[in-house]
Order: sequence, then C-alpha cells, then structure tokens
Amino acid sequence: MEGEIQDYIKAWVQVTLSL
Repeated sequence: MEGEIQDYIKAWVQVTLSL
C-alpha cells in the first residue's frame, strides 16, 4: 500500500507544480 500512496503523492505534487 505504501507504494500506492507514494504514487498518489507524486501525482499530487505534479498537479501542484502545474498550477
């Protein structure tokens, strides 16, 4: 599950940087 959480955080960071 930790891997999935990391993937979610990475996606969130990418979206935040896109803003």
